[in-house]
Amino acid sequence: MNLQTEAHRRARMRSRRGLLELDLLLVPFSESAYAALSESEQASFDEMLGEDDVVLLDWLKGVATPSQGAEDIVKRIRDWHRSQGMRL
Repeated sequence: MNLQTEAHRRARMRSRRGLLELDLLLVPFSESAYAALSESEQASFDEMLGEDDVVLLDWLKGVATPSQGAEDIVKRIRDWHRSQGMRL
């Protein structure tokens, strides 16, 4: 298994959280879009996953402003969901 595949597998596993709403936002993105992210975007995604579930949910739903380092990846996730016809 190459490193990219291993990183992708880890990202999918870490996307499974304690909140169903968060799982519905993160898991499909990690399964479908993670491999297409640049290395820096993948690093941002991985770093973002270190945040508390409630914080992540607020960022992804647009209730709170993401930290400066997470702004771009949060926007990318939100845009991906909209492109799939999903509401946030």
